[in-house]
Amino acid sequence: MYFQSMLSLYHSFADEKKPVVISQLNEYQMPEEFFHFLLEKMEPSNLAASLSKTIMDISIDYVNSLGPNVSIKNVKQFVQYLLKLISLKTQPTSYEKYTSFLQIAFRMASQHNHESIYNQIIKYPHEQSVIPISVLCQTNPQFSNGALQILVNTFPNFKRDQNLVIWMVACTNLFEKCQYDGSDDKPIRASIDTALLDKFIPITRKIHLLESSLHFLPSKTGDELIASHVVNLLSCISIASTIDEVALSLNLAKKVLMRMKQNPITQITPDKIISSVFSYILPAYRTGKSINASLLDFCNEIDSETLQARISNSIKTNDITLSTLFLISRFPTPETIPYLLAKARVDQKSQYVAIFYFLSHNLVPFRYLPRLFEILAPSDLHFLNEIFEQKPQLYCTAALKFLASCRVVEKIEYISCLFAQAKTLPVIKSTYARGAFLSVACHRALSKMPGCPIRLLLDYIHRCIIATYTNEPNEDEETPDELSQSKENNTETSNSNETTENSHVDDNENQIENEEKKIEPNAEVPADDEENENENNKDNNNEKKNGKDNNEDDIETAQVKTSASAALSLSLGQTDPLDLISDDIASLSLPPVSLYDVMKAMGILNRPTFCQSQAIRDWCSADSETKQILIDMALEQVKSGNTVFTIIIGSLSDDPILIHNCVQTLAQCDLFLLAFFFTTAASCNPQLVLKELKDYVTKEPEAAPQSFVTRLFTSRPSTMPRRQRIARRCIIGMAPFVPFSQYLYDTLMASMPNADESANSPLTCESIIAVCSRLTHKEVLHSLIDRLVSRSDAFLDQPLFVPAIIHVLNANQTLTESDALSVIKL
Repeated sequence: MYFQSMLSLYHSFADEKKPVVISQLNEYQMPEEFFHFLLEKMEPSNLAASLSKTIMDISIDYVNSLGPNVSIKNVKQFVQYLLKLISLKTQPTSYEKYTSFLQIAFRMASQHNHESIYNQIIKYPHEQSVIPISVLCQTNPQFSNGALQILVNTFPNFKRDQNLVIWMVACTNLFEKCQYDGSDDKPIRASIDTALLDKFIPITRKIHLLESSLHFLPSKTGDELIASHVVNLLSCISIASTIDEVALSLNLAKKVLMRMKQNPITQITPDKIISSVFSYILPAYRTGKSINASLLDFCNEIDSETLQARISNSIKTNDITLSTLFLISRFPTPETIPYLLAKARVDQKSQYVAIFYFLSHNLVPFRYLPRLFEILAPSDLHFLNEIFEQKPQLYCTAALKFLASCRVVEKIEYISCLFAQAKTLPVIKSTYARGAFLSVACHRALSKMPGCPIRLLLDYIHRCIIATYTNEPNEDEETPDELSQSKENNTETSNSNETTENSHVDDNENQIENEEKKIEPNAEVPADDEENENENNKDNNNEKKNGKDNNEDDIETAQVKTSASAALSLSLGQTDPLDLISDDIASLSLPPVSLYDVMKAMGILNRPTFCQSQAIRDWCSADSETKQILIDMALEQVKSGNTVFTIIIGSLSDDPILIHNCVQTLAQCDLFLLAFFFTTAASCNPQLVLKELKDYVTKEPEAAPQSFVTRLFTSRPSTMPRRQRIARRCIIGMAPFVPFSQYLYDTLMASMPNADESANSPLTCESIIAVCSRLTHKEVLHSLIDRLVSRSDAFLDQPLFVPAIIHVLNANQTLTESDALSVIKL
C-alpha cells in the first residue's frame, strides 16, 4: 500500500514536487521491495501508457538518487525488473537522466552475465533497445561492433519515424566511450551527415553527436565532419538560443581550434571558426557562469593579437554589446579599458559585474579613476581603498575631479569618512577644487549619516583651493619634506604582504617619470618593454594556482601595467569628461604642496562653537574671486534645476534680492531644503535672513494663476501652520549660532501657532527654550509671556511647557504685575 501511494503521488505531482516522493522512498530504505513492486505493476501486457510513463520516470529518479554505490542482494530479480522496464513502449522524460539510470543499473547488475542481458535487449524494438545497448557497451566494449551495426541498420527506420533524437542519443553514448575498430566508416558517416543536417533536431543533440564522433571516428573522417558541419552549427545560434546551447557551441568551437592547432584542416581555417563565433554566438551572449567559462576557454585558444583585433572591430560598431564588455574585462588593454568604463546600451547590472571583475584582477589606469567613483555604488567604493593607501595623491586628485560633478551624497559621505581615517592628506593643486567645494558644501544638506565628517572634507578642499590659486603656505600644514614619513604612517602594509598589484603601482609611478623623457607624442610603448613585462607576468601567474583558473590569472598583463604612462602620449577614442587630463597625470610625479594634518584639523572642526556655514563664509571671504566664482557656479546649477545649490548662496551672498529669490524657489519645490537654507544662511547673515524668514511666515505665498471658474469652485487651504512649523525648526537649528535680536524675537513670535490643533507641536516649546537658554542678557519678553499664558490650555499637555515658561521667566528683564498674576494663576 505504501509503494502504491507513493506511485500515485508521483503520478499526480507536478515536476517540481516529485523529488519529495523520491526523498520519502529513500528514507524508507527498501529498494529491492520497491523494485519487486514495480516489476509486478509491469506484468500486464496491456499496461496503460500513462502508467508506463510514470513507472519509467519514477524508476529513473529513484535509482539516480540511490547512486552508484548501492548494492542489491537479489540480482536476478533486479535484472528481470530492468529488462521489463526497458521493454516498456514509452520514452523517458529526460534522456540524460535515462543514460545515468542505465549506467547505475548495469553496475548494480554487474554480478549477472551482461552478455545474456545484451542478447535479450537486442530482441526488443529498436526504439527501446538502442539506448540501453549503447550504455551497456560503455563497460562492455566487446559489444560495440554489434551495436554500431545495429545503429547503421536502424537509421532509415528512425529517420522514417522521425525519431532521430533516440538514434543520436544512442550514437553519442557509444561514441563517447568506445573505440572504432577501423572498418569501413562510410555508412555511419553518411548517417551522421544526414542527422546533422536535419533542421528539426535540437542544436544540443547535434553538437553532442559531432563531438562524440570526433572522438570515435578516424581523424580524417572527423576533419571532414568539421569542415562540413561546424560553421553551419555555429551559425544556428541566435538570441533565441538557450544558455546551454550558447555554452555548448562555444565549447565546440574551442575543441575544434585545439584540434586544428595539432593537425591543420585544409578545408577550413581557424579564422573561419573565430569569425563564426563573433558573428553568430557573441550576439546571443548573456551573463551566466557556464557561458562565461566557455567563452573564456574559447578565447584562450586564440592568440592575443587576433583576439584584440576582434574586440577592436566590435568596438567600432555603434552599440557595444555585453559580450564585448565581458571580453574587455577579461583581456583589458589601454585602448579598450575606457569602453568598459563608459555607459553602454546593455544591462547595467551585467556591465557592473564586468567592471567589478576588472577591478578585482587589474590595477586601475590613472586616467580613468574618476570614472570609477561615478560608476561604483557607494557600498563598493572600498575597492579603491588600496589606491588611497598606496597612492593618496592619485586618489585625492581623482576624488576632487569626481566631487566637482558628484550628485550622490552617499559617495561624499564615504570619501569624507575615508579621509577622516588617515593621519595626513596630500594638499594638491587642482583646478577642480572649487567645483568640488561647491558640490560638497551644498550636498551636505542631504546627508543623513550621523556624525559624518563632511566638514573635514570641506576644510581639506579649501586647503587645496588655497594651494591652487595662492602661493602662501599654511601655518598648520606639514611641509613637503615630511611627506615620506607621513606615507609610512598612512600605509600599514608590510613588505612581506606585498601583492603583485602593489608592485604594479610602484612601476606605474616610475614609468611616469622615465617614459615621459623617451616617449614622443603619439608614440607607441617600446616593444621590448612589453615583452619583458609579459615574461614577468607569466612568472607571477605561474605562482597563482590557489583555486583560480590559470587563464583568469593571466589577465594581469603588462598592457594594463603600462597604461598609466601610455595614457600620457596615446589619444584614446573613448573619452569622458571625468577622465584625468595629461596635466593631471603629469602632476602625480610632483610632490604635494604640503600635508594636511587630519588629527589637528579634527580637533578644530569638532569644537562645540564650530559652525559650518560660518566657516564656509569665512574661508571664501578671504578670496573674493573664489567667492564670486562659487556664487556664479551655484546660480548656473540652480537655473538648470539643481535647487540644492542654493545652499551655498545663503552662506556667501549678501544680496537681499538673491536671497529672496532662493527662498521663493525652494518654497515651491523642496521645503526640507528651504528649512536648511534658512538655518545655514541665518548664521552668516542673521538680520537679512531672519527678516526673510518672518516674511515667509506672515505672508501667504502667491498662488499660480487660475481661471475665474477655477477660483469660483475651488478653495485654497491656508499654508500658515506648515510655514510656522518650518520657522520653528529653523529657529531651533540656528539658535546656537545666531545672537538674540529683535529680528529673532519677531520671527519667534510669528512662528507661534494660532490654531489649537497646531499648539500641540513640541517644536513650539523647543524653539522657545532654544532661544531663551542662550540669552546672555535679559530682554523684554512680555509679549511671549502673554502668548504662552493666553494659550496655556493648548500647551498644558506638552512636557516641555513648564521648562519653556521657566526659561522665559529667567530671560525676561522685568516682570510686570499683570504678568506675575497670570503666571501665578497658571
